[in-house]
Amino acid sequence: MLMDKDTQWLYQLLAEVQLEKFYTRIRDGLNITRIDHFNYVKDADFEYIGISKPAQRRLWEAVKRYKTSGRSRNKVSSNRSADAEHWAGGVPNMGVEAGTRALPSLIQDSELVLGERLGSGSFGVVRKGDWYTPTGNVLPVAVKSLKSDMSRQADTLKDFLQEVTVMQSLDHTNIIRLYGVVLTQPLKMVTELAIGGSLYDILRLRQYKYPLMRLWLFGAQIAAGMEYLESRRYIHRDLAARNVLLAAKELVKIGDFGLMRGLSQDKDHYVMASHRRIPFAWCAPESLRTGSFSHASDVWMYGVTLWEMFTFCEEPWCGLSGREILWHVERDTRLEKPPDCPQELFVMMKKCWAFNPADRPSFAQLTTMVAEAKPMEVHVTRDFVEPRKLQLAANDAVTVLQHSKELAEWLGQNQRTLNIGLFPAILAIPESTASNPPPSQAVTPAFISPPVKGSLQHTGHGDFQPENSWGSPARLEDGGWRPGPAREREPTNLKKMAGMSRSLESVLSGRPSRGQTPGAVRVDQHGRLLPPVMESNSMMMPRDPRRMSEASVNPPPPRPPLPNLKHLHIKAQKKPPMYPASATSWMPQFPAQKPAQTQPSQGAATGSNLIKMSPMNRSTSQLNEDSRERDRTREQEKLQSQNLVTQVMEAVHGVTIEEVQSALQRNDGNPLRAEKQLKLEQLYSLSLCSKEDCNKILTLHQWNLQHASRYLMRWSREDRAAASDRERQQISAERRV
Repeated sequence: MLMDKDTQWLYQLLAEVQLEKFYTRIRDGLNITRIDHFNYVKDADFEYIGISKPAQRRLWEAVKRYKTSGRSRNKVSSNRSADAEHWAGGVPNMGVEAGTRALPSLIQDSELVLGERLGSGSFGVVRKGDWYTPTGNVLPVAVKSLKSDMSRQADTLKDFLQEVTVMQSLDHTNIIRLYGVVLTQPLKMVTELAIGGSLYDILRLRQYKYPLMRLWLFGAQIAAGMEYLESRRYIHRDLAARNVLLAAKELVKIGDFGLMRGLSQDKDHYVMASHRRIPFAWCAPESLRTGSFSHASDVWMYGVTLWEMFTFCEEPWCGLSGREILWHVERDTRLEKPPDCPQELFVMMKKCWAFNPADRPSFAQLTTMVAEAKPMEVHVTRDFVEPRKLQLAANDAVTVLQHSKELAEWLGQNQRTLNIGLFPAILAIPESTASNPPPSQAVTPAFISPPVKGSLQHTGHGDFQPENSWGSPARLEDGGWRPGPAREREPTNLKKMAGMSRSLESVLSGRPSRGQTPGAVRVDQHGRLLPPVMESNSMMMPRDPRRMSEASVNPPPPRPPLPNLKHLHIKAQKKPPMYPASATSWMPQFPAQKPAQTQPSQGAATGSNLIKMSPMNRSTSQLNEDSRERDRTREQEKLQSQNLVTQVMEAVHGVTIEEVQSALQRNDGNPLRAEKQLKLEQLYSLSLCSKEDCNKILTLHQWNLQHASRYLMRWSREDRAAASDRERQQISAERRV
């Protein structure tokens, strides 16, 4: 039954508290046609027609707000002029709160001029039109008309009136607004016109040539609109890209509220009737299993809608029925990551697809998560042109899709050309830095020289301000870094080992070496004088302070004790050491030797030679230790090689040990490069595309061989199907001829 014009205010009042199903009972059973009639109604009267106590309290509060509002309450027809003024200019006056909202206008069919058809469905058609308002303004509108035969069906009429009721109570930037209704046959709903059409049509038309940063913006706006519906306790139940309308270049609005349902205060979900049709590819598992819809099921649909947007409106779960989709979802299978989706947004999608509804975020949380998942924007410092890479010009803005500190190349979209590809990460600087560079900030890496080989010292540093620049990238200036005095005085390792190069004959001969020349002055690394005895007889080398570790150099054995000269009947002649007058107070802690002019006896000479040969007695054990060390090193290298082969074989299934060893040898033992080469060869072995295309497909799928193979086979299957269709069409045409 159509609502009476004189009691339309009653239907609106009941709809605000989700009691519109009692409209006929209150109007006919309690004979209420004016707001003043509620003064004579008791709680027992409401209980008699089936209204519970909590619902009665909500209704009395709505009646109180309606009485205290400033609206005219005589007849809806007397309000038409005021309502028309509210809608003049295309922006409705929605009131201060939900209880004081103006009713939608009752529009005459003669005020509408219908134009082209925008869409159609089982309910009827949607056409573009113009509404000539009573104030003389002309508004572009979208008119949703019910089919004449369906306007008389009770269920269709109920759904239509419910959609009108829902829309007239909504007021949000990202929600399509209702201008009014036409109550004559056929029933019509007049809403604002989204000039861009549906997001589905736009993305299908401009596949892979659409700003990905704008898609992120649309995702944030959809989340804001759904947060508003969540706060009003409405469940959309049909959120998809086809129901997201483009109102402006960077503004989308949610539409099509035919399946929307409101939740009462004591319920958190809605169970659908069994005979209803639902978009099962977008539905959460609980909706597919039991027909239960809630705010959490809308969150699942929001994740699928984002997936649609970044795949440019591919069909989710293509070719699968609702039962098959539920089977996959229950086994923790989810939609694959779109190749052009930023990694931060896909992480958020997977949170929306949590199997347990309680584990999914609310839309209030999603608005914050979407803002935090904004893709990184960078600018490039110079031109970059390489084959099969993203072509860039200096100062181009790039939306980064995949990035990491470990990656030398990032995946991004050039906002100028809308092309997507890999580019060197070293060229990127943050957008904020590029737009407002601080005066004291260092310039890009292109102005900084590489370090000196073998050190961390740079030869030069450039800056926009000349006073902050120093050095030259090409060579080391005079004012640059130089070794300190201590380093210059420090002898090299070869010089330190010069004493060990003496042959056995020189040791046995007893002739003094050059280091034993009397009067020679030598200093250590600290600038202190060394005595001649220490210089000639000691084989201990001072450690090189520049070495980070001395573990690889085995120190020589300690100096053996000196023989008992008294036992050998040798009379040592004491002679003070020959030091310069300016020598320090440091005194050698070694016994003085005989001067070179004194001829020692045979026993003394023999004893001296034994003393010189005593360090050589330990050389055999030293050589054995070196041999054992080399064996341990060879075993470690062999074990490391086996570990690399095992690592690559686990990453690339189906390869032999010989193939892995050959790949490692070609890639200098780098397991990552060897793994990528083997994956590329396996994908190329399918003989479906060139090696360059295989490399691009693997890069887009993050070198996941399984996903890349699946994508390649699906692409080949679609290509063959298209070729088969073209062949059948050609044969059919030939037959007709």
